[in-house]
Amino acid sequence: MNKFVRFSARSVIGGMLLISSSLAISAPTAIAEDKSMLPPVAAEDIRAEIKSLTLDERRILQAEIDDTITKTNNGAVQISANEVSWNGGEPIVTFPLPGEKRVPAPSEAALLLDNVDPADINGIQAQAAEPDWKGCPAGASDNRWYCFYQWPNFEGKMIKWNWAHCGTGIIEPKRFGCLAR
Repeated sequence: MNKFVRFSARSVIGGMLLISSSLAISAPTAIAEDKSMLPPVAAEDIRAEIKSLTLDERRILQAEIDDTITKTNNGAVQISANEVSWNGGEPIVTFPLPGEKRVPAPSEAALLLDNVDPADINGIQAQAAEPDWKGCPAGASDNRWYCFYQWPNFEGKMIKWNWAHCGTGIIEPKRFGCLAR
């Protein structure tokens, strides 16, 4: 005894619309819930390059930051989605974003820790984003940055500190996973 179930085109399309509308309603909620699992400084980072990351990419980046904080175990504080600071900005390690070899321009949080005048932040971020600067801001003559990279050709994590922090002791880039060259 074969029984066939017949569906009209109208009922199939209606069912598909019902399913797709329920997915559309629940998707933003799922994204918001996933973002809430990130530390606030990571979830609230409004830089365009951070906002363009998928949730999976953000989780990968966060896992790398969490691993660094755990391994160094010496007062590290996450200050943005891809930056960690020690001793109030002395030094700051910037992580490249997933799929990228080089770090993006510094966040506002990093620049404020480095005593940058808030009125100068946008200009310094724009300059640091230029290919010649490799993510290392130049600063004014009295506030120069020093940057070391994890890998040759300015690739990988970048550790930086500025002139204001030079007199506070020796910073060992190798301790933070960067080449001392």
